[in-house]
Amino acid sequence: MRLRSILAYLYKDDRNIRVFWRGREDRDFKMSELLFGLAVCQLKKTRSVLHARPLCFVDRCLWLVESELDRNSRNVVVDFSKLVMGSSRMKLFVAGLPLSPRLPREEREQPVLEMCKGIAASCDGQLFLCFIPHPKEWSSAGCGPSIWKWAKTDWRPL
Repeated sequence: MRLRSILAYLYKDDRNIRVFWRGREDRDFKMSELLFGLAVCQLKKTRSVLHARPLCFVDRCLWLVESELDRNSRNVVVDFSKLVMGSSRMKLFVAGLPLSPRLPREEREQPVLEMCKGIAASCDGQLFLCFIPHPKEWSSAGCGPSIWKWAKTDWRPL
């Protein structure tokens, strides 16, 4: 099951919370993606100037998720940097697991974690980084995610 579906399910009973992602058009916003790959937002309403119709607005963001499965460093840095701009208290970046099958998984992840330290230090809120193999590799054994949490100055495995 995809993360977006899990989040949508978790918040399905709360009419004031919406989960936005590309391809899922929201009935009030008439768009699917709000700046980030996935955003869980609490909504409130205001009235339109003409006809006093109810209009939804984002009151606060609960989760922001951005991802880049491409192993190109520049693309990872650009997409990870988007989380610095968001005001959510909870942020997650999903990165593609670097290739180098002969190296242990943690040694493959360390260069990316090191590269992203400066960006992580610029993020407010709780920040997580999840490594997953590229979808083409999902049939391989041992392809589960690994999750790291930013702890003020360094990454800690969860």
